[in-house]
Amino acid sequence: MTDQQPPTYPTPPASEAPAPVGAPAPAGAPGYAAAPPAPVGPPLAPKTNTLAIISLITAFFVSLAAVICGHIALSQIKKRGEGGRGLAIAGLILGYLGLVAGIVWLIIVFAVIVPASTSLVSKATDCTKVVTAGSTMITSVSTAFAEASTSPEKAQADTKQATDTFKSETAGIKDAQVAADVKTVNAKLDAMNQAFSELVASGGQGDPAALQTAAQDVDTAIGDLTATCTGASK
Repeated sequence: MTDQQPPTYPTPPASEAPAPVGAPAPAGAPGYAAAPPAPVGPPLAPKTNTLAIISLITAFFVSLAAVICGHIALSQIKKRGEGGRGLAIAGLILGYLGLVAGIVWLIIVFAVIVPASTSLVSKATDCTKVVTAGSTMITSVSTAFAEASTSPEKAQADTKQATDTFKSETAGIKDAQVAADVKTVNAKLDAMNQAFSELVASGGQGDPAALQTAAQDVDTAIGDLTATCTGASK
């Protein structure tokens, strides 16, 4: 009987001791490269301040609002680190320019336009006064002249009273040109009254042409006064 030998098994390879930390890898061992660092993108732009945008937009319409929004925007940008500083500054500059332009315009209005308007109103008031008084005087003088043939003394007295009333009602005229024309009319009225008085004193024997010429001069002066008030050329 043959003795059976126990099966033989291959001897496992001896395990190698682990390499110490930091030792180079053994020759022939596969190496592993380190992963590259993740790419870093550009930093995000800061948010633009809303009031800075509003300041620039309103600068073209409401200057005061642009100035207020601009100052608040600059304060917020400084505290929050937001963008839009250039927009806020532009809004402030345009806003202040608009305020200055508005102030200049107000100065022009109060220095030129308002006095001119006041002058026009004053002239219109003066002309209304003069036209009313002149119409009344002309009616009274025409009536008095119609009575001259029958009662020259009364006609001369009525004429004098009518011209004196005109002078009284047109006193205090403020417009320079109207006042100058009224002064001329009054001088012509005095000349007419003088001619009328001399004719009556002569008992009707004097020259009536002098009275007629004086009356025509009054009519011309009143025409000039009317032209001043209506704007027509003399």
